Amino acid sequence: MKIVHFDVNEVGERILSKLSVYGEQLFFVESAHEVDRAQWFEAEVVTVNHESDITREAIDGLPNLKLIATRSTGYDHIDYMYAKEKGIPVVTVPEYGSRTVAEYSFALMMSLVRKVPQGREVMRMQSAPNIDGLCGFDLEGKTLGLVGTGRIGQNMGRFCKAFGMHVVAFDAYPNEAFKSECQVEYVGSIEEVAERSDVLSIHVPDLPETHHCINASVLSRVKQGAYVINTARGGVVDTIALRDVLVEGRLGGAGIDVLEYETEYYATMHEEVPSHSDPQIDKTLKAIRELVSMKNVIVTPHQAFYSTEAEERILQTTIENIISWKEGEVRNGISV
Repeated sequence: MKIVHFDVNEVGERILSKLSVYGEQLFFVESAHEVDRAQWFEAEVVTVNHESDITREAIDGLPNLKLIATRSTGYDHIDYMYAKEKGIPVVTVPEYGSRTVAEYSFALMMSLVRKVPQGREVMRMQSAPNIDGLCGFDLEGKTLGLVGTGRIGQNMGRFCKAFGMHVVAFDAYPNEAFKSECQVEYVGSIEEVAERSDVLSIHVPDLPETHHCINASVLSRVKQGAYVINTARGGVVDTIALRDVLVEGRLGGAGIDVLEYETEYYATMHEEVPSHSDPQIDKTLKAIRELVSMKNVIVTPHQAFYSTEAEERILQTTIENIISWKEGEVRNGISV
């Protein structure tokens, strides 16, 4: 068996090397689209993270491909429907960092509502620090709005509940145990969550039914001065609409760890005037640049999942997924 790994650091290579007993392995620091296909033409198993796009063209260009293993919970970077048509299973890591990502979401929220980035800037830029404009608000008594109450959303709710916040939520499948545990109030629409939230935190995958679920209509109804946190997937938020409400001053700020067209943005972020053949992508990339420059917005490079403990869980689950498949059982496969 020939296994090819992309986006792998030294720790990843050391742990994934356990698979050597099953065949030859190749490790690349680069993402899949950055490596000449000829170098992994014979791959039977490919493992990637969110930085590597496995497209229809990539799948067609790998005649021996039998399994795609993503080292992530999300799988929107893989053409999984086409993989299914070709009879190639796609396996994920459904649970590795539900607390890890929730902790990061909470950290973004705290940094925003207490204006930590602005305070840091004051200390860097002023000889005599002035805290005018740095007044934040206490969490106690405020309302957290959750869009999605899977494992990550539930943990975010628990953290906020411990700080005295009220929790309202929307989920297509409300979790009754979580509702009882944290006295969560489930409501009938994302719009209602937005209207009531001091902090709106997003925890849904990017699927056709959730893509741009945080859009201009939703954002026009948020509370004045509210904050938006997105550590889920970039595509669930309409970036241009988010930029617009921030420019209008309706939002207090935003914490963003994931971006629409993430691969395209990273490829053009050092260009003075980024351009793309698709006008809509080009507009979105320009909106991202504006968000990065805003003082009340924190944009980070998809690092919410990235802790020592979570990384080890991701790699170990990926190993187990591949071994299970090799033994005839598809574990943690995408069901579509």
